[in-house]
Amino acid sequence: MAQYSQSGITTIVVGPEEKLFYVHTNLLRQKSEAFRAALSGKWKKGSDGESEIVLEDEDPDVVETIIDWIYHSVLPKLTTTKLDFSLCLLCYKFAETRMMYSLKNTIVDLLRKDYVQHGYIAEAMEVSKAYKLDLGNTQMGKFLLKSTVYKIMGNHMINKGGDAWEDQLIEACEDGELAKDIVKEVIAYRKVPYGAPYEGEGCYFHDHSDGSACKQ
Repeated sequence: MAQYSQSGITTIVVGPEEKLFYVHTNLLRQKSEAFRAALSGKWKKGSDGESEIVLEDEDPDVVETIIDWIYHSVLPKLTTTKLDFSLCLLCYKFAETRMMYSLKNTIVDLLRKDYVQHGYIAEAMEVSKAYKLDLGNTQMGKFLLKSTVYKIMGNHMINKGGDAWEDQLIEACEDGELAKDIVKEVIAYRKVPYGAPYEGEGCYFHDHSDGSACKQ
């Protein structure tokens, strides 16, 4: 971290209450392709390296969680107690928008690990939340969709939710795009059945658009 101590500071202004966060500019550039481009343009202020980013539509809890990861490579707000699924999705959405690929992969891995530890299978409304955040075409959306279909086709509904889960599924499918994707995934599963999507150590649900690769 010492290499960033000489970096300029970027002030991040978050939400309607304009909560302020201060981050080393070079760290933002390193962790996010979007911030790297922006901090060389409209958000760059003066010759002293100081910049300001305004995120008026973001949640301060999300930004605080992201900054924890930027500095420490951990996500304490997501893992201190029970995994906060809604915060996971919002942080993933932030990372998707700002091209923070490593963070996206970290969040997916946390969710997969949580499913394994607690013997948990995705709820229908969880994949619905992801689609409402326009994450249906992301690796997170793919993971949640496959987990939902695995629950349907793998006969896990009797032991993991029963009628209440079926009601959730019907409600979730009011989203036309999600309903279509569930049908497509069910057809794919019938052709080639698969095991629990959250098991294993592979990087099938990672995003390597930045050219990175997982360690083997």
